[in-house]
Amino acid sequence: MPIKDEDKERLRFILRHSQNSNRDLANAFPHRFKRRQGGDIFFDAGKRRYCTEI
Repeated sequence: MPIKDEDKERLRFILRHSQNSNRDLANAFPHRFKRRQGGDIFFDAGKRRYCTEI
């Protein structure tokens, strides 16, 4: 499932304003957020595919 524009806005907000962005990303997207590595955010896009473009 692709990331919607409203989800991208939520991601940007969390990354700009959060003290602990990994925790907040996991709370906001509990079934999709996998990990963060530098500037890349790894989301479960289904069937073991990951999308990293935000």
